[in-house]
Amino acid sequence: MIRVFAGLVAISMLAGCALSEDVATVKYVPTKAEVVADAKPVGLTVVDARTSDRNRISAKINGFGTEMAAIRSDKDVPAIVTDAFKTELEARGFHVQAGGRPITVSVNQFYNQYGAGVFSGTATADVNLTVAVGNGSGAPAFSQTYAGTAKKTILMANGSNAAETVASALNDALAKMFADPAFVATLTGKASPVVATPAAAGSPTS
Repeated sequence: MIRVFAGLVAISMLAGCALSEDVATVKYVPTKAEVVADAKPVGLTVVDARTSDRNRISAKINGFGTEMAAIRSDKDVPAIVTDAFKTELEARGFHVQAGGRPITVSVNQFYNQYGAGVFSGTATADVNLTVAVGNGSGAPAFSQTYAGTAKKTILMANGSNAAETVASALNDALAKMFADPAFVATLTGKASPVVATPAAAGSPTS
């Protein structure tokens, strides 16, 4: 009986006020970075490849795991990615300025999915980014897609937990990107052209 009661309490806490929308701030935590030798100026453009409800980063759930009210970011997702990407570039010596080697980042997926459990829930976030680096003549010198993921156990399916998890997934995607020697070498102008077929994009709003 006590276990049943405890389970009902946990479900109630997890759901919270599942019918009202929540707005959250995504706070990006930078990766560890070292200055890259021969780093050159770059230009940065971030575009949103998702097609609908673009500031929706998650949804609350009821005690049965059904999605309810939306959780939205208080800032446009491309702006979040731009700030995070610029932070990572500058930390490595790639100063962002007009006329630099052009970088275009497409946001394919930026979403946290809640799941319900007996005594707690889960938050699982996926961030999918396609980056293309130009060669100065309009043709891509490099193109690749990087997927970041993050998962945590939660007691409440609210905005702050969703924001924290997508921020961690963004960190994971950018860490993988800057750990790719072909990508970094292309930014310095030393690499041979590398063009990869982008991985399949996720759902526009998930």
